[in-house]
Amino acid sequence: MTVTVTITSDDIIYSPSNIVKHGEEVEFKLQGIGSALVVFKDGTTCLTGPGSFTLDTSNPLAQESDQHVTQTCLKRFYAFDVQVPAPPPSQAASFIGSNAETKKGGLDVTTDPPEDPKK
Repeated sequence: MTVTVTITSDDIIYSPSNIVKHGEEVEFKLQGIGSALVVFKDGTTCLTGPGSFTLDTSNPLAQESDQHVTQTCLKRFYAFDVQVPAPPPSQAASFIGSNAETKKGGLDVTTDPPEDPKK
């Protein structure tokens, strides 16, 4: 299963949720913003990649980040911040607010089986 983390100008959206298991793929992508810096708190990440990385729609190699949950990470919540820079003055009028923003998110690593929604 792949968990998609979409970073928008308003929010961080997880699909299907922020609960992940060892070995699962996690895809970070941008929607409606040009760039963002993802920084895992205290440098500790549950992913195969580095504890911080940049997404940038102007760079084809940095538009998305596909990583996997490591097999050895501990079962716990891994908090991260997403730093979205302020838009350039030419685009500032189309955004609400004109300052850089920091959004809070996280991945919850679990080994529990998924709950049955019918119960």
